[in-house]
Amino acid sequence: MIDRLGRERLLVVATTLYALFGTAPLWLDSLGGIVARRWHTPTASDWRAPFQLYAVGLLLAPAMAAFLPRARQDAAVNEALTAGRRRSPARRLVGICVLSVFGGIVFYTVRVETAYLMNGLGVQSSGLIGMVTAIASAATVTGSAIFASMIGRPERRLTAIFALCGAGLVVIGLAQSMAVLIIGTFLNCVGTGFLLATLLTWAMSKLVHDNRGRGTGLWTASFFFGQFLCPIALVALEAITGSLATAVGILGLVSAVVAVGLLPFLRRTAAEREFPRV
Repeated sequence: MIDRLGRERLLVVATTLYALFGTAPLWLDSLGGIVARRWHTPTASDWRAPFQLYAVGLLLAPAMAAFLPRARQDAAVNEALTAGRRRSPARRLVGICVLSVFGGIVFYTVRVETAYLMNGLGVQSSGLIGMVTAIASAATVTGSAIFASMIGRPERRLTAIFALCGAGLVVIGLAQSMAVLIIGTFLNCVGTGFLLATLLTWAMSKLVHDNRGRGTGLWTASFFFGQFLCPIALVALEAITGSLATAVGILGLVSAVVAVGLLPFLRRTAAEREFPRV
């Protein structure tokens, strides 16, 4: 739809729908109805309060319609693009999408499991759980902000990024106190801030204007499929190991293995870019 109908109109419509469905629990009384639209982590005060934030979309949509520039294709640039980049985005993104599924699992582990991990340490306060979740979000923003100031091919840093994410998960898995868990959470989420931006930027570098909508859709579906798999994978590991913390630590080790496994692939990719085949 994006490639066929254009970006701006769909963005305005999607933002409006985001606001309407996001604020729906403010006036719904049925739990079934709320879950059908989107369930949200409750707060210590009013469980409906977080849903008010979605109303910001109703302010953004008119501003988008009024001020967003219309996308224009540069004919000269399009003519210069190679035939390889015009082919189906699925073929160009298959490797990145597979990696993004795992990246989605790593990215959402802290967000999905923090409350349960804290419960395992004897913490039941929803306020404290919310504070740690906020720290995790701030760490992710920090990683993304640092990414924006960096130069060079972002995918070359994926080994270090997965290693950082894995290190944070291992620290979380070994945590016997809240202080250590928060340190692990911060390390992991700084890494996931890098991870999200890097995977998306890498995927976009493989696309041109004509197929960017489809390509972005494929990448987004892959990343959020990782979100879907995240609790399933951790529950399966917990069933094997008998401990959620241990399951998170094992995922951290797997992330480190993936980091090492990426080394030869990324080196080959860099070499091919520097010395392309004739």
